[in-house]
Amino acid sequence: MERLKILFVTKSVPYPLMAGSSQRTANLIDALTRVGDVSLFVIGPPNRKPFLERAGYQVVATAEPTAHRLSWVGRLLWRLLPNRGENAWRALAGARADFTPDPGLSEALVQVLAREHFDLIVGRYLMPSAQAGILGQGQAPCPPVIIDIDDVDSKAVAAKIRSPASSLLLRAILKSRLEEVKQYEKVLLGRAARLWFSNPDDRSIAPGMNADVIPNIPYEMPDREDLKHSLPDSKVILWVGSFSHRVNLEGVDLFLQQVWEKILRANPGVRFRIVGSHLPDSVRRRWETVPGVDVVGFAESLREHYADAAFSIVPLMDGAGTKIKVLESLAYLRTCVVTTHSIAGFETLLRDRDSIRAVAGLDELASAVPELLYHPQTRHTMEDRGRAIIEEHFTRDAVRNDVHRSLQFLLGKVTHD
Repeated sequence: MERLKILFVTKSVPYPLMAGSSQRTANLIDALTRVGDVSLFVIGPPNRKPFLERAGYQVVATAEPTAHRLSWVGRLLWRLLPNRGENAWRALAGARADFTPDPGLSEALVQVLAREHFDLIVGRYLMPSAQAGILGQGQAPCPPVIIDIDDVDSKAVAAKIRSPASSLLLRAILKSRLEEVKQYEKVLLGRAARLWFSNPDDRSIAPGMNADVIPNIPYEMPDREDLKHSLPDSKVILWVGSFSHRVNLEGVDLFLQQVWEKILRANPGVRFRIVGSHLPDSVRRRWETVPGVDVVGFAESLREHYADAAFSIVPLMDGAGTKIKVLESLAYLRTCVVTTHSIAGFETLLRDRDSIRAVAGLDELASAVPELLYHPQTRHTMEDRGRAIIEEHFTRDAVRNDVHRSLQFLLGKVTHD
């Protein structure tokens, strides 16, 4: 069988690899290139094309949304907020703007499909896939479509409603839209030939549909021989995560406001080290004034920070999908103190007091920290267990095999490199 021709529609670019969303994009493209030639349809500015091509990717087109320019409100917001105009307009326009074809995107897709044949389209996330018109709403007939859901939009909205960081006004607005988002999801997911989820629990939103789990994995897998157990006397608690993702920024901020002072007061000498790209300067300045906090920002290498850490912490109460940062910590031989929300989808493998320390809410983090901080042997046992789970279940080969199996089910015999 000849190699497949695959069109990968994405807003989340596979390079640079500073955020979990980009890492998953890169991993999926890597798996797809084992069975076919992958061309990218990139939702974003034209300057992304040469940038990605220099990184080795084939980009067939770039396109930007235009629907916000068709209303006077959208045009006004675009002028007032040039960097956030589209997002502001979508916030006002509601779910219909999020889940229906955008004129600029769908027209660009029609042009691509008119001049080039593809055997398969893979859309990264439901919302941008719907805006590009690949789910049967566009003007051109499409080949079979797979949608990589990763984060379920309705679950993300529900989590935002529950989040302590959300204002009463925002909760009211989101509550009014939640059912509409669920309806769009139900209709659009039913049009896909196959669905990919990162969280096994998310398959419940599409019962009876063709769905597979393609796990999120740590993008880097350092050699076990190069890693050492946490230093017995380490008092460094580590956060690693990109702040381009709103959930991370709000989660760390809430942790510092509500929990960190309790931890610091009960555990003299403890340090909270914050590593992550895209941290706004105003937030950095504010966090740097908090006692016991070391703000690193972007780091070229994570090895030294994991080496210094007693363990990492993921204090998130918001977001959907699965949290790659938990897996990354285990891959670096560091256990993790987490909220149960942060290990959603991993519960059958990552168990409390086995490989991680999990608590229900933010308040309980303060009592969980000393359980690991002063018991290095307990940490070391959990570190070994966590790394073994990563090696068995969360590797690049696992993603490649799961993608290949899904394509075989959908398309029949598929040649695999």
